[in-house]
Amino acid sequence: MAFGSTAMCRGDSFWFWVISSIPFYGATWEHYFTNALILPVVNGPTEGLALIYGLHFMTTIVGAQWWAQPFQQSIPFLSWIPYVNELPTYKAAVYLLTPIAILPTVACNVLGQSLTCSRTKLEEYGSAIQDATKAIEVDPKYSKACFIY
Repeated sequence: MAFGSTAMCRGDSFWFWVISSIPFYGATWEHYFTNALILPVVNGPTEGLALIYGLHFMTTIVGAQWWAQPFQQSIPFLSWIPYVNELPTYKAAVYLLTPIAILPTVACNVLGQSLTCSRTKLEEYGSAIQDATKAIEVDPKYSKACFIY
């Protein structure tokens, strides 16, 4: 439903939807591959929701026009950033959040999950070898493999 409404609005609304949903899909992906949802102290879903709620609250105070004015007027102490100065604040937010927040989050999740999955497979393989060794000790004729000569 959220995708449908943002797709109809087109343009920047779609990218806001993508940026806000990546941490949630990443957490689901992590849970699927590891069968455990391990959230560190600072994590995408929790801090993402807190950030979204905070920005909604801030928008009620400063008004929606704050997002439409140039970035250098909205946040003057960041006016030294060259490319985004003249852009509306909402576009600058999209352009700045992608390399600062989204890409590092995705990279850490993918790298962390790859290492976790590899470790899990090695542990499963090690326990399978131990089980087969114990079975052979109990019954020397035991074999799970079938060799054809």
